[in-house]
Amino acid sequence: MTNLQSWKKLIYPSEFSRDYKWKLSNLLKIQFSESKIKEVSEITFKVKSLKNARKYLSEQGLIGIDLKDEIILDPEKTFGLSIHLTE
Repeated sequence: MTNLQSWKKLIYPSEFSRDYKWKLSNLLKIQFSESKIKEVSEITFKVKSLKNARKYLSEQGLIGIDLKDEIILDPEKTFGLSIHLTE
């Protein structure tokens, strides 16, 4: 079973949209990005308040790259996973 198949199994009975977005509710939307290998290489979370997320993640020492409209978590703190937050 590929990594993408595992994600599909996890979200069943929901389905991905054609652009690999998974909307659970108005509060939680997850987007998957394709990789050259058959694994999930990046996850982007859309948050209600990037300002609040930035404050919390900074206090926890989790920020790797802090851009104006996106936060990328430090991969050394996320077991190598590429985790992004946007608003």
